[in-house]
Amino acid sequence: MAKPDEHIKALNLRKKGISINKIASELQVSKGTVSLWVRDIQISIEQKQTLMHRNITLTGESKQKKSASLKTRIANMSKSEKALFIEPLITCAHKTFKPIELIAKPHIEKYFNTTNLRHEKINGRWFDFVNDEYVIEYTTNKTLGVSLAIERLTLIKNDPRKKFLVAKRKYFGNKRQQRLLSANATHIDINTIMPL
Repeated sequence: MAKPDEHIKALNLRKKGISINKIASELQVSKGTVSLWVRDIQISIEQKQTLMHRNITLTGESKQKKSASLKTRIANMSKSEKALFIEPLITCAHKTFKPIELIAKPHIEKYFNTTNLRHEKINGRWFDFVNDEYVIEYTTNKTLGVSLAIERLTLIKNDPRKKFLVAKRKYFGNKRQQRLLSANATHIDINTIMPL
């Protein structure tokens, strides 16, 4: 049971514009309890803006920390661990762009001798790596990934940029090679760019 002086401290802190989370942490009570105690306290617009700015800054910092942590984890993985990590991430959805970027982008930039690759939506479809010269699709998924990548490249076959599909050579039979050629695209073996 919370003490009455904690309730009074919570009210005073909230009047100063302190966040509910910080009050709860300082008084070692739940956020729900603090929220009930201070629900009638009106804070100024300036205090609200300060709290919002602090939350946005903290969110940005935590995202940077998570990204750095993921980069470190990937850098320390063995080849077999990377293969297990990469396979489920590459799904042809733009949600996977961050892992693709962390793992494949440096290798692709080195291979193509460029540093300005970005993700771009062309004709309503997201493409993995694009710049003024190239449109590059990257996949490690044998069935769905390669087929969808070829389909997307076919939709933009009249695009003047050079088009490439980076995937394992063993995924390409005669039919897929023909479809890729009809899309005016070229296959590059993933092991040439990024040995797993």
